[in-house]
Amino acid sequence: MVAYQVMGKTRIKDPAMCPHCFRTAAGHESIIKNFGLRNMDDGTTRVQSWCRDCRKRITGGNVQ
Repeated sequence: MVAYQVMGKTRIKDPAMCPHCFRTAAGHESIIKNFGLRNMDDGTTRVQSWCRDCRKRITGGNVQ
């Protein structure tokens, strides 16, 4: 596992894996494209745990 520092307190696990469909992404650009990031209350930015496709299916397409 590699952690990238983007800005401030950012945690990007590489590779990332969706626990719902098991899709994986490796490398900063692929992780951002396929998973996205989320801002936590403590100011930390982390990788979304579910991939964008799984989140779209659950939310009906409303995924940023």
